[in-house]
Amino acid sequence: MRTKLPVLLLLLLPSLYVAADIAPNPIRAKGIIPSGTVDIRMVWERVEVDLYRDSSVVEATFFMRNEGASQVVNIGFPEMHFYQGIYQPGVTPELPPGSFRVFQNGKEVHDIRLYRPEGNGSPSNNGGFDKLPGTRHAIPENYDERPWLLWDTGFEEGDTMTIVVKYTLPYGVVKGRCRYFTYLVSTGSGWKGSIEHADIIVNLKDIPADHILHASPGQLKPEENRLVWSFRELNPTPANDIEIFYEAYSGQYAGSVANKPYPLYIVDDETEPRVTTFDRGGNTRLRAMEPDDILSVKIVRESRETEAITGGSEPLIVVLSKNHAIKEFAEKVLSKHAMSQNMRPTPHREFTMRYNLQVGEKLYSGDEMLKVMSETDPASVRSVLLTDSDSNKTTIKLITES
Repeated sequence: MRTKLPVLLLLLLPSLYVAADIAPNPIRAKGIIPSGTVDIRMVWERVEVDLYRDSSVVEATFFMRNEGASQVVNIGFPEMHFYQGIYQPGVTPELPPGSFRVFQNGKEVHDIRLYRPEGNGSPSNNGGFDKLPGTRHAIPENYDERPWLLWDTGFEEGDTMTIVVKYTLPYGVVKGRCRYFTYLVSTGSGWKGSIEHADIIVNLKDIPADHILHASPGQLKPEENRLVWSFRELNPTPANDIEIFYEAYSGQYAGSVANKPYPLYIVDDETEPRVTTFDRGGNTRLRAMEPDDILSVKIVRESRETEAITGGSEPLIVVLSKNHAIKEFAEKVLSKHAMSQNMRPTPHREFTMRYNLQVGEKLYSGDEMLKVMSETDPASVRSVLLTDSDSNKTTIKLITES
């Protein structure tokens, strides 16, 4: 499984999908999720959202059908207020603050348990969630260690059931630039088969239509103060997740970007297209790298260099990969010297296993070798010698100007 970029780099990337870049942490409305593999199919769903400037009310209706034997399903829903790091229930006229209610075939479910896995010094299953609003909670990095609301539902063979979930959410905010609402259609993938149809309707309550900055999937425009998505024969993926970005007041986003522009990235000597709040796939070359592929990250603050490149005074972030350092060294240094001009760059893991680097009397290996290679001035190298070492590696010896 691909691991994430180093924490420092994650903090620098202005993408919605980086939790460290969002304050509060992701407030994402989700559907119901089964624990484990089930024979229950979500035949259709209808989600209606009343979106306010400061909060939202979600009512999601799911029509379920059991296509297997009788079974009891443990259904889960993440305790969304916890994801902020501070408990601040939304305030709306329809439902009491912080409410979460479940109805099955019209009957309310009262046995809903708050589950908080043990770990990282966190409270156990009672959740420690009896703290007062405004009390800050630690947020475990592992989603499995965060609180869940759970209830059991029994399905007889061939049973159908309508499940209605009602809850409120606070607003999400992207670095003070704007606010957002997200509904994760993709959570429906945990049920058996495809969803015949899914409709998501977002009613704009106290948000003027011209305050909507972006809505996806698709470039939708508000019609009669609402946004509507309709899916048919859906096998949900993250590409189907609903995202709405909006301003709390007119000019909020433009003013924030003007005061603090997003940084510009140069990755392996190539300038990346500047990303925005709404980019799902910005910095694609950078995101394709694994942590071990990156040799260095350099932040260049205000200078004539950054102003010339970025057109402003925002930081310039320069990223160098290990493979690019090897490629540049081979093309600019090794290819100019007879003893080594037939050497070809290889992936960094193979290269560091096969070679050492010697400059003067000092021997370098591994990532330290790659760093020295990236900082070597080709004009200073008079000759290159290749010798076998006791470690079964070939030593690249640089003879430099004294």
